[in-house]
Amino acid sequence: MMASCPPSRRFKSVLDRPEAVEVLQDWWQDGPKARGLEVAGEIEACTPYYVPFWCTEWEATVYVDVSLEETFRRSPVKVVYGRRRTWTDVACDPGEVGVSFLPTLQGETVPDERCVVRELGVSVPEDESVARQRKMTEDAIIKEVDKDYSSAPKRLALDLLACTLVYYPLWVARYTYQGRAYQATIDGVTGEVLAGRAPGDLLVRLCTGAGVLLVCAVGAAIWIWLLRTFGWIGALMIGSVVFLVCLGVVWWQYSFLRYGSMIVTGQAEGGYRYGEELATEEEEP
Repeated sequence: MMASCPPSRRFKSVLDRPEAVEVLQDWWQDGPKARGLEVAGEIEACTPYYVPFWCTEWEATVYVDVSLEETFRRSPVKVVYGRRRTWTDVACDPGEVGVSFLPTLQGETVPDERCVVRELGVSVPEDESVARQRKMTEDAIIKEVDKDYSSAPKRLALDLLACTLVYYPLWVARYTYQGRAYQATIDGVTGEVLAGRAPGDLLVRLCTGAGVLLVCAVGAAIWIWLLRTFGWIGALMIGSVVFLVCLGVVWWQYSFLRYGSMIVTGQAEGGYRYGEELATEEEEP
């Protein structure tokens, strides 16, 4: 007997290739990316894909047993938390598109029929994805409830409402800059860059390093002046404030100084992260 196929949904792409290229070129100009990237960057390919994602919907209820210690009585089990959650998990090798999950599920759905856009095949089994997302749902909800009831005994009732195979449109843009290859993945519905890598601006990085050194030098000069003027006690009391300010500046710019040769956005890993963070799988989509 053959296993039944899970229900599927296909989202309509609202971007064409020129619009996807325009999104990429706008993204090139955002943040401390290499100067002239929008001029010197050469787009090798900008390809649309329908990427499969396993989408699960869960209904969770947490029961907390609240003890009234001051009267040595126990209250009845009390329902304190109940809601639904939706997760998405890529159903194929994420290496080709650089995206593992979808921050949102927006847009218009279209009939699930054959189309000219390349469709990636499903390689992650449904039960494997469901088991992973069940564990994520349990951990996320218990963590949220623990904010108010960390020590109270609790029980979680979790029901899987639906598991759907979602085909979502993504544009994968590959480009080069000064002989090096980079990639950005664009949401075909919202027009956001879900994952992207770009070269960092060397001049900005050097100026940042020089600025940090200058702040440290000024801080050291102030501390020496305090030592000569107020002695050890005054230097330690007032100089500690100067030290904390300098340390804050160094800590603020440390990540960019170390990883700023590569600027990353969204779900891309490595390098210096810039821009608004996308919703993570630990947060409510």
